[in-house]
Amino acid sequence: MSKKILLISCIFIISISSVFAADFGLTVDGNTALIYDTGADFNWDSLTYSVKAALWGNASFTEDIGGEFQGSYTFSDSRVFTLELDQLQLSANFLIPGDAGASTLSLKAGRLGFADFSGKVFAHTGDGININWNLPAISISAYGAYTGLLQQPASAVLMSKSDIADTSVDPIPFFGPLAAPRVIEGFTLTFPELFA
Repeated sequence: MSKKILLISCIFIISISSVFAADFGLTVDGNTALIYDTGADFNWDSLTYSVKAALWGNASFTEDIGGEFQGSYTFSDSRVFTLELDQLQLSANFLIPGDAGASTLSLKAGRLGFADFSGKVFAHTGDGININWNLPAISISAYGAYTGLLQQPASAVLMSKSDIADTSVDPIPFFGPLAAPRVIEGFTLTFPELFA
């Protein structure tokens, strides 16, 4: 009976992967830390450890549409949350022909990373949408996201006393406390051939 189930499972996986290109995997990594006091022995009470297993995958449903995901589970003696949705996005790229030249329209939706042009002033994750329209003479980009569905340790947005007060909220079982609810938006214009 188990050979039949294995054969059926293999046929199912091969048939699904032949419909669209897919790649998936599992990574496991661990971390252990121990504090050493100068002039004393090891402080064994400070021993911390964590093991993180992450399941990731990406797929191309058509030539223009694809998606990515990554979810992880952390086992630790010091962390307040265990399950994480690190990334979940759907992306699409379209070529638009025109008289002045072809342009491309790119859309991404889901849990995405957002940053300013340098990445040093602002870099954060949020649940939202990102739109890029690349014309021959100009590139337009706009995005919007919400941070209230992230887990608290994954968010660095602490702008007010109410944000800090949110850190004392009881965590959701197996998920942890949620981050401060903020809306992130941005709009950029780039002229790639201004001095061509």
